[in-house]
Amino acid sequence: MNEKTLGKLIMLPVQLGSNDIECLMLFGDRLEELSKEKAVYHANTMKKLIDILVQRFLEAQPSRAINEIRKILIRGFIFCFDKAVEDIYNLRARPTANINFDLTDILTGESGDEIPEYIQLKVTPYIGKIALIYNKMVDHIEGMEAELVEAGINYEESLKSILYGGMYLGTEFCLRIDLEDSHELDKLFIE
Repeated sequence: MNEKTLGKLIMLPVQLGSNDIECLMLFGDRLEELSKEKAVYHANTMKKLIDILVQRFLEAQPSRAINEIRKILIRGFIFCFDKAVEDIYNLRARPTANINFDLTDILTGESGDEIPEYIQLKVTPYIGKIALIYNKMVDHIEGMEAELVEAGINYEESLKSILYGGMYLGTEFCLRIDLEDSHELDKLFIE
């Protein structure tokens, strides 16, 4: 039950982003499959990042309710989203590039991603919707607190599910965008 419940939580941001009219953000029909090697590499890279982030959250905010740290945790959620976008972009467009996990970016509220401006411009209009998805995810977790306790899901696992949710949303977002289309950048120079 524990893994099944955690799996549902991790998938929740993508479901919200795909189905909730208020949050709709995953667009396009260009979902490209990553090779198995690239998918494993991406999963391992994101696992390292999330393990580091969870450890930092546990050191700074040990055993507190998710609701008590939700204003801090959103930075981790968005950071995981951004780093997933960067990693998927690299895997698709520049496979020899590495990503940097500078955790000070979380404290400053910076994304810290190293992606071309036209890709960043594809993300920027959705920041408010990403925050809305995050808030709906945390509200959902709070609403099912009794079920989580019954399933044996602790504070650390809840933190991981939220951060993995951000990562998964960023992964899906970047897999669905057209890397060849730079019209957002063209519009910037026209205005």
